Amino acid sequence: GSAIIQLKLGDKPIGKALRINLDWKQDHGHGGGSYVNGITLEEI
Repeated sequence: GSAIIQLKLGDKPIGKALRINLDWKQDHGHGGGSYVNGITLEEI
């Protein structure tokens, strides 16, 4: 799946708001769990 995170300081975005798109992958070869396969940063 993916998660969208907007970085903020208090009520105000830090500089330009960034959308962080995490690409999660399941790891079935080493006892399960998941890891971040890729991170995409883009300005909102």
